[in-house]
Amino acid sequence: MIQTKTNSKKQHSTKLFSVILLFMLPITSHSQSKQSLSEQLWERVQSCYALFEDNNDDGKLDAEIIDDTENGFLKVSGTIGTCGCSCSETIAAFKDKNGNYTFLNQEKSDCSWLHKVFSSKDLSNIFPENFSINTFIPTIENTNKGRALFYLDIDIPRTGTDTKVTLKIIPVGMNIQSDKLLVSDISDEGKMNYLQNLQFIPQLLTELSEESVQLILNYQSDKLSKKDTDLIVTTLKKFNQDPTTDWLENKLNDLKKIYDIYLSIEHSTVTLGWNGAKAKFYIKKKGEPVMPISFDEFLMNKDILRYWVAIC
Repeated sequence: MIQTKTNSKKQHSTKLFSVILLFMLPITSHSQSKQSLSEQLWERVQSCYALFEDNNDDGKLDAEIIDDTENGFLKVSGTIGTCGCSCSETIAAFKDKNGNYTFLNQEKSDCSWLHKVFSSKDLSNIFPENFSINTFIPTIENTNKGRALFYLDIDIPRTGTDTKVTLKIIPVGMNIQSDKLLVSDISDEGKMNYLQNLQFIPQLLTELSEESVQLILNYQSDKLSKKDTDLIVTTLKKFNQDPTTDWLENKLNDLKKIYDIYLSIEHSTVTLGWNGAKAKFYIKKKGEPVMPISFDEFLMNKDILRYWVAIC
């Protein structure tokens, strides 16, 4: 009987210790997972930072770093791979009334034509209500037929919380499938079969008369002179495109539609303010409309219209 009592006490003690340990584990685990603001910021730029290498063998990564994590800002940028490709990622922390942070990132990489805006929360939950293409072009209707035309470029602030958002045209030739005209994430990854290198078009048009360009836009290429027709066919063959004037008619009219939409932009930028009480952005200021330019100027302006081209 004495032995049985002793065993019973041991079993009771073991069970009691197990229960105490069970309650302590979540507390210990929570304490270990609590990160500083700096650690959280660095963790969220690893998709870019982890790609940097020491290609010069000088003991330093080929990267530039702006580390102001104490104030909730971090930017990393540099060269990746052996093709001279670049990658950059910028992040800022926005505090709410409870002292919790919402993180806003922008990542860019030229070799994959990556431009991505994302957050620690769903963007629709932190951006203003009904924030969309209509914020920049109030009169536009979504008639994109499954293709996006614009993306967001964000100037993430190092000081303060005002955040400037610019509407930009997706590089011509990229086919970004979406049921919305405006997206927050573009990349050529996995879309190589859909892309067309169209950068030769502006140069080709400079060799054609204004009358010839208008004929192409009116789907009347059959009225072009033999000289112009031969020039078009030769150029298209050189760039491995369908060597017909029909191909150029379709592509040029696609560009003209983008141009017409571009001219309808009422606000090329929007400045967002941060409401800490709601942990959400609001529209603080709307920018000016785009400057009117000719179709030729539009096609030649690389700051407005970029042409996709394969990069190693």
